[in-house]
Amino acid sequence: MYDAPRESIPQDVLAAFTPEERDAFFNHHEHFGRLAVGATHPDIKHYLERIASQDVFWVMFYSSDEAPYRAYFHHTVVEAGESFRIRLPRPAAVPTNLPAMLRPIYHSLGGLRQEYGGLICPEDIQTVEASNYWLSDDNSLDPATCFTFYDFGDGDSLGYTATGDGVIYEHELGALSPADLEPFIAEAFQQLLAPPNYDAKA
Repeated sequence: MYDAPRESIPQDVLAAFTPEERDAFFNHHEHFGRLAVGATHPDIKHYLERIASQDVFWVMFYSSDEAPYRAYFHHTVVEAGESFRIRLPRPAAVPTNLPAMLRPIYHSLGGLRQEYGGLICPEDIQTVEASNYWLSDDNSLDPATCFTFYDFGDGDSLGYTATGDGVIYEHELGALSPADLEPFIAEAFQQLLAPPNYDAKA
């Protein structure tokens, strides 16, 4: 919890934090304020500005298959009736083939967990082939050259090709199709800000 004194937190929990995460936990306003200043995606910038001023938040740790824990900062946006769990940016883990249009997102977020789906952590971005997605005989795009970065939570995923073009995986069709990433980049993170706050800052 946000108000846990340092001395009350077990050492194994503190050890699960990176130095940046410890600073973000104990110096929440300053750390997220710096992230907001450096953000280049407008909606993510406004969201970071908002939560930098919040006094209430949680840190949640996630792990699977005995992998090291990953820390997410859990904030509730009351106006949106939604909670968002964000991971601090991991610039060293961002794939070199990430399209330039996606870099503003991964510059500020190292992952985003929602009730269903979310922004995939940079170190987990992999090809559709490696993800073992089911593909029908009608699929025409090469799964070895398509990478997914966003999980819609309904079985579909958004990604990009090795040449930087957008692609969507539709699980019911078992197919990869070309997709325009521009609307996603422009609109996807508006959900982080509920009206009237978003409209007031637009």
